[in-house]
Amino acid sequence: MLDKFKTWFYEWKNGHPFLLHKEVDIICDTRSDEKYKWMSDNDIQRLIKIRVKEMYSEIYPNAKRWSLNFKKK
Repeated sequence: MLDKFKTWFYEWKNGHPFLLHKEVDIICDTRSDEKYKWMSDNDIQRLIKIRVKEMYSEIYPNAKRWSLNFKKK
């Protein structure tokens, strides 16, 4: 049980290895594509964020956004 919790916590904190592999593919494909060579690094980073967001919305279409708000009072 403890091993399952450790695995779940690691994937929650760092991401699932399968999805991270897809993110790396998107990053490498975008950086090596000839039509994006003229873009600056910031522009490419924005494009990659958009593509990764689209990938996640295709895999999990019904996912809801959530966050942990740890506000100090």
